[in-house]
Amino acid sequence: MIRLYNTASRHKDNFTPQNEKNVTMYCCGPTVYNFAHIGNLRTYIFEDLLSRTIRLHYCGTFGVRLRRRRG
Repeated sequence: MIRLYNTASRHKDNFTPQNEKNVTMYCCGPTVYNFAHIGNLRTYIFEDLLSRTIRLHYCGTFGVRLRRRRG
């Protein structure tokens, strides 16, 4: 069982997928206005860890990433 912190309710909620075989994820990357630093990678590291955890507990994941470039 996976429990995720819900910032709206300030409680940990059980994660239950809509489809038992596949979990869909959407990850929007950071919009970097200045030089790149380790904090910019937090989004990708968290998304990778979450997808690996979901794959461990469920059959598979399908993810979509959106990357924007400024400039």
